[in-house]
Amino acid sequence: MHNCLAIDVVKGKSMVTLISSCGEVLIEPYEINHSINDFSNLLNRINKLKLGSISVIMESTGIYHRPVERFLLENNFKVFVINPIYGKMHKRNLRKTKTDKEDCFNLVNLFLTNTFKEYIKPEQLCLDLNALSRQYFALDELCVNLKNRYRNLVYLCFPEYELIFKNNTIYSSIALEFIEKYPHADIIANTRIDCLQNFFKKHNFSY
Repeated sequence: MHNCLAIDVVKGKSMVTLISSCGEVLIEPYEINHSINDFSNLLNRINKLKLGSISVIMESTGIYHRPVERFLLENNFKVFVINPIYGKMHKRNLRKTKTDKEDCFNLVNLFLTNTFKEYIKPEQLCLDLNALSRQYFALDELCVNLKNRYRNLVYLCFPEYELIFKNNTIYSSIALEFIEKYPHADIIANTRIDCLQNFFKKHNFSY
């Protein structure tokens, strides 16, 4: 049975503890920052114990566990990254009280009583494409939200605006220039017809 290094990860820091295969606490739970110095100090403490195989268990926390994961993989640890929902389902303490130390021991208990597949780091290209796709969809969602908000705000002050610029052309350059120059229906009502005609003629816009 492997010795278990349990890591409870949050943003920028983690609580760590090392338990032997016999259940002995070799390193009492303590907090480390996600810095090269703290990682190196932890590695030195582990190396001084001169143990055999050590397996690491941690929960996936989006991007926050990545620095820890990378350091451990680079130093040839067996890493097991689990879904946090799975971890919550197997907590020893079902009360809502939470401490980082208790979470570390929960992870150890989970590792010792279950079988997990060792984490295999994907190719860097896959990681890059995954990050880019997430960023793309996030920006696309933001763009949709901004367009909807813009449409609603324009409707409040200029309900007829969409009748002029149909088929989602309210986001076109001519529509945006038009709303900037004539931001309210009252302004248009007080503008000479030939001025409006010249504006649309200038942009080759056919109503």
